[in-house]
Amino acid sequence: VAEASELASATLTAIVVNTSDFEAVACANVLKALLAPLLCENAAMIPRVVEVGQELPDSAERVVVVFTSGCFDECDFVLRLLSVRESTLQVLPVIAEEDFHVPSRAALEAAIGGLRCEGLRRERSLQEMASVVLDLFKEIAVNVNTKRANASVLNAAVAALGQRLRSSSKRRGSLRSGKSY
Repeated sequence: VAEASELASATLTAIVVNTSDFEAVACANVLKALLAPLLCENAAMIPRVVEVGQELPDSAERVVVVFTSGCFDECDFVLRLLSVRESTLQVLPVIAEEDFHVPSRAALEAAIGGLRCEGLRRERSLQEMASVVLDLFKEIAVNVNTKRANASVLNAAVAALGQRLRSSSKRRGSLRSGKSY
């Protein structure tokens, strides 16, 4: 029997969320719980929510990014998005609030420009960093509103997400830039 830490380090799917937003974290944990039975044929496929201060697992092949209102105002979340961009991870965006809208380039540049983050390298332009984040939305997002959806709608959205996670048509490498942010 593998230790819990061994299983966590062998995870193939990570969930990135704004960890300062308790409802967003709750949504990520609901997603994890609902996806587990759909992905149980391979325990490593069951997602792990990346907590504050944790790095993305080296074993991860894909990342589910949970987007909520205000997520671009948090340093940790933006830094994780930039690190996802530098990887070969397949990105599956999830919109978890009906009030969330994919930001315009100008709004994103303003949000990132206002952040005071340790680790955010300013030698890259705001336009470049905004492009990195907007690239994540090239993949069609799944709407998973755990707060307002009824059970059948929520289960259908999670089933679609589970199918995409199991899909063998990974687009690994499509987000690789080699640039440091």
